[in-house]
This record gives sequence, C-alpha cells and structure tokens, in this order.
Amino acid sequence: MKYLFTALLLLLLPVWLPAQQHSLYADLGVPAGLSATYNYKVTKNLGAGGGVQVQSFYLPFTDKARLIPAIFADVHLTAWATKRNRLISFLDLGINLHRQDQSYHRGSNLVYNIPHNNGFYSGLGLGYFRRITKRGGGAYLALKLGLNWYNFKEYSIVTDYEDRSTLSGTGRPALVIGFKF
Repeated sequence: MKYLFTALLLLLLPVWLPAQQHSLYADLGVPAGLSATYNYKVTKNLGAGGGVQVQSFYLPFTDKARLIPAIFADVHLTAWATKRNRLISFLDLGINLHRQDQSYHRGSNLVYNIPHNNGFYSGLGLGYFRRITKRGGGAYLALKLGLNWYNFKEYSIVTDYEDRSTLSGTGRPALVIGFKF
C-alpha cells in the first residue's frame, strides 16, 4: 500500500507523456457521412489505429442510398511534412454492418441472391492537414473513397451451368472536413 501511488504513476506515465503519439481524427463528409478514428503514431510518418464511421452507400437491389455503419482498422501515412502543413493518406479495412433482405431477384434468365449480411469495407483517402495547436492538432480536408464489397450469387434458369458466385462492390467518393485532436 505504501508504494501504490508510485506503482500507478509508473504504470500510467507512458500513457500521459507521449500525448503527441495518440490522436483522434473526427470528420464530416458530403455525401452524408461521419467518422472517428483513433490513431497511434508508430513512426514519424506512419500511424495505425481503428475507428468507426457511418457513410452513405447504395445497397444491392435498392435505388436509394442508406447510411451504413462500419468498424475498421486504419493506417495513416504522412508525406511532405513541414512545421505546419502536410499531406496525409490513409487506408481503412473493416466491416460494414448492414442486413440483406435475403430475397431472390430475377433478371431475364438469371436469379440473383446476396446470401450474407454485412460487407467488407475498404476506404482510401488523400488529404491536406494544417496544424493549428501547439500539441499537433489541426484541421484537414480529404477526399475519401469508401467501398462496400459483398458476395453475389446467381444461377441461370435456362442453361444447365452451376451456380456462380462473384465478388461485387459499390463505392462512393466523399469530400470530408475534419479536425485532429
């Protein structure tokens, strides 16, 4: 009990001291979307983390976009960094959380089905970051491309070939403005 405060201080000191290594990116985008990403600075120009987002996607067999939540792992790269300005790029890989209607749809001679809920989320982005605060926080503007990948099954009602399964995807570009805390 005598050394409890010292032990807690030594345990929590690595979390408090490198505050510049931990950051949170939050942004809003057009078309509708928002995201929050935790990032840990691994090296001077490389960060890794994870996040959550809600982005507007067209789901298969629908004619209007829907807000779809996603959970993802993230890699941030920094290039041409100066004291206040830098270019940032990122790669997100995760899962979109949505339910399929589990129904069959018919074309002229094919029947289509998407057998699984959820989809694989991948996101790419490129942006410009401007540092404002002394601790490294600031505003950024980025162009993101979010993709929703899913398995698409079809079979022919006319010919005698086996069922086909293909990987399909939908994607939407978004212009986002955000802040790094």
